[in-house]
Amino acid sequence: MSLSVVASVNRLLSCFTAEERSNPSAAPYFGRVEECVGALNGALQEFHGTCPKWCRPDGRGALLNPPTQCEIAVIHGSTLATISTGWQAWMAGCTIRISGSAFDNQIRNDQSAVILKIPHDGETGTVTATVYQDSVTCESDVLAITGTMRANGIPIGPLIDPKALLGGRHCHDYGFDRIVDVEPVTGNPGIPTGHVMGYYVDTWSPVGSALTYVRIRVEPAPNVQTVLEYECKVMPKAIVDSTSVDDIPIPFEFTESIFFPIAKKILMECPFYRHSAADQAVMTAYANAKKLLQAMNPRKRSGIQFRPLY
Repeated sequence: MSLSVVASVNRLLSCFTAEERSNPSAAPYFGRVEECVGALNGALQEFHGTCPKWCRPDGRGALLNPPTQCEIAVIHGSTLATISTGWQAWMAGCTIRISGSAFDNQIRNDQSAVILKIPHDGETGTVTATVYQDSVTCESDVLAITGTMRANGIPIGPLIDPKALLGGRHCHDYGFDRIVDVEPVTGNPGIPTGHVMGYYVDTWSPVGSALTYVRIRVEPAPNVQTVLEYECKVMPKAIVDSTSVDDIPIPFEFTESIFFPIAKKILMECPFYRHSAADQAVMTAYANAKKLLQAMNPRKRSGIQFRPLY
């Protein structure tokens, strides 16, 4: 149970004076209703930015394909190339091994007219290549990767921690993710023999001005089709219709103590708001809401703190 969008908008409209509420909006500029919707969206973003782990978590998965052959037209000394045969959408961001090249390259964009990361050092012409899927582009609503990642059901560690290369497993300890040394798990058909798979997370955009996506990269690339499972935090639901009867995506017990105080503070910044003696009460409620919100996320704090004596 939670408050609906239209009820929340009406609740914020009551923060305006009667004179302000009676004034008509001047199209095409934002009016009072639009400012209330903006305050709700701002509160949602602030809530999710400081949120506890349970706030919009989701479990996602992807299929990592085995090495795939293709034909590519390349030019010596150029990063521009064209995969004429065998292009697939999953190849975006993946490693490509081109015949006649002395090193592995990477596909930087998401089209068959590919852009290579490193200029081709081989001869000009159409040659064969092998694409290794060591990259997965997450959906646009994924904000961050959280929790344990698994390949074929076996936990894999982050490559940023050197212990992950030893086959560590995740352990949540006083709000931190750490790696515990264990023997590497054998028998995973997706990992090349003698290797332990790890991962790291970065961001990627097909074009510099386009939306940035979260991307997962694994090393080494699997040699057979492999199931990759991960936990993530997704972006908050955006409110676009002020008359919607859908519920605000916040648990009911946090609407009065945390959500509305944040929304009211954001609403104070709009040009229609008339400041009064009640402003200090709004700021005090906002400060208390932020403290409650931060206290609900122990993963951002260490359970053990080391402080100098002097």
